[in-house]
Amino acid sequence: MTYKLQAMPVHVAGVRGDYYGDENVTAEQLKHYDAYLDQTVMPRIATWFPQVNQVEAKPPSIIVISTADSLRTWTSRLWLAYYPEHYATFYFESNVILLTSQFDRSTETMLTLAAHEYTHWLMRHAFGSTSKLPVWLDEGIAHHVAWAIREQRTDWNTAMAASSWEDIAQSNTEVPELWTYTNQDSWIIAATQMLIQTYGYDKLARFLSLTASQSAEAAFKQAFGITPDQYQQLFDQEVAHQRHLLVSFDQIPSPF
Repeated sequence: MTYKLQAMPVHVAGVRGDYYGDENVTAEQLKHYDAYLDQTVMPRIATWFPQVNQVEAKPPSIIVISTADSLRTWTSRLWLAYYPEHYATFYFESNVILLTSQFDRSTETMLTLAAHEYTHWLMRHAFGSTSKLPVWLDEGIAHHVAWAIREQRTDWNTAMAASSWEDIAQSNTEVPELWTYTNQDSWIIAATQMLIQTYGYDKLARFLSLTASQSAEAAFKQAFGITPDQYQQLFDQEVAHQRHLLVSFDQIPSPF
């Protein structure tokens, strides 16, 4: 992989990774990503998950791609899976983070994507085999952390929760089965927020650590004291409650 990456037009050796860009990406842009991850993202994540300070793994290769054609070309040359619909991807086995700006995203959005994928990388190396996590929790953690940093929140668990619960309350969509759910949407944000609000950060960290030595289901039961099915029932009940509150509020007569 390294010798293939060296064929990319732009390269910057950074503190938090080796950065590579296609012909439309500048070295200054790559340095900006590294400064953001090193000076903003890493310190903030360390306040929530001190375990990341112990990570000694080789930093990831972080690739920034600017166009759809470039994405197709370089994923082929680098033998990476091609996901044209993805904004960003973390290839754990290859130790590669891929960011794409082909959809004319703002700099702020691109930095948020970088924080999201870097959170995945840190969690995997800080807690062991978090690749066993269900998608809703794996992605939920990364979404919350990245947006909390973007919005400069001290509590990373609240960043996207309010709008996600509002979306759920206003919909009539059936509650998904969380453990097998793979979409990245309001459901995973709300489910992650509720888990941490109910059981706390320490139990979440314990769960992440336990997944290195046992199944995610067994780790969940040991860390939180309930099974995934029992948490599903609690989540279903909370969704019903939120929808009931919305209906009750709508029925309050207007004073005007």
